[in-house]
Amino acid sequence: LDQQFKDDYSAEEIEADVRVLAAFDFVEPDYDLRQVLLDIYAAEVLGLYEDEVDTLYVVTKGQFSLLDRLTFAHEYVHGLQDQNFDLEAFVDEEGLNDDEILARMALIEGDASQAMSQYLVLHMSDISNQDLQELTEEAAGEGDSALAAAPPIIGETVLFPYSYGLEFVLLLYEDGWEAVDAAFLNPPRSTEQILHPQKYLDGDEPQLVALPPLTDTLGSGWTLVESEVLGEFQTGLYLAQQVDQETVEQASEGWDGDRYAVYARESSTVLVFSSVWDTETDAEEFVDAYRQYAEASYRGVGQGPREGELRWQAAGEATLLTWQDDQVVIIVGPDTAMVDAILSTLDL
Repeated sequence: LDQQFKDDYSAEEIEADVRVLAAFDFVEPDYDLRQVLLDIYAAEVLGLYEDEVDTLYVVTKGQFSLLDRLTFAHEYVHGLQDQNFDLEAFVDEEGLNDDEILARMALIEGDASQAMSQYLVLHMSDISNQDLQELTEEAAGEGDSALAAAPPIIGETVLFPYSYGLEFVLLLYEDGWEAVDAAFLNPPRSTEQILHPQKYLDGDEPQLVALPPLTDTLGSGWTLVESEVLGEFQTGLYLAQQVDQETVEQASEGWDGDRYAVYARESSTVLVFSSVWDTETDAEEFVDAYRQYAEASYRGVGQGPREGELRWQAAGEATLLTWQDDQVVIIVGPDTAMVDAILSTLDL
């Protein structure tokens, strides 16, 4: 894994990801993302399938325990998925947005987890009480502490494909493995569809949201760090940093699409987050939740000079929340003048 990080995850990419995470308040600007991810994978990873070399690994402690057998079954399914659906093409990092990739990973891991569960059930007669006790002890493992120590945006995102993916696949599996296989030919398009499988079954796909380029508007020295989709799941994690869970679930549930962009110049950062919602009521629920978020962050109520607009300001940072119909836009920048300049470029 360490070598894979060196080969596939450059220092520049890590720096950009930390910049984005910090723009959403998920981590501090000097966060050591690489080490945290390595710590999690070192403690948590029990097995691994490498699609590039058609090889699976199981991490053992010298004895092939029941947990190792279950891990083998899980990773073997990844091999079958790769053989039948070409996992490298299925998770196309160049052609898919981040939220769509997370949704596809949920299908991949949910499929393997369901097959692993069936393996356990089919072999219960071969399993001793000692095997089950060891399984419980091993499953508790060290990984929980590493995940618990990580910010939710990392820990919860790592777990998402396994927990929510299994729930998603279990619903498909009501119509048999053929229905699960069919999902690889018609993959989920968003974490919204994983969180609410009926939306997948109904063909409720996310809207595409576009943002204009801002390098000319921002001026000399500003560069685009990232333009991506946050998705319903991580939008909920964003709000949950300052808002109670019941409000978070209500506010994020009506998500219908988004696009964010993060720009940087030296230590300064600009965040533009544009989202669309199923209904105006859903948009208003998100507005109310973000208002709570900003009031907690800035320790004060926002100023509303115009209808459909709230503003907060602190030393070196200004935030604008603006909404119209089913669209909501958040702009965070170093000062009010820059926020207003960005606002003037948006189609609201």
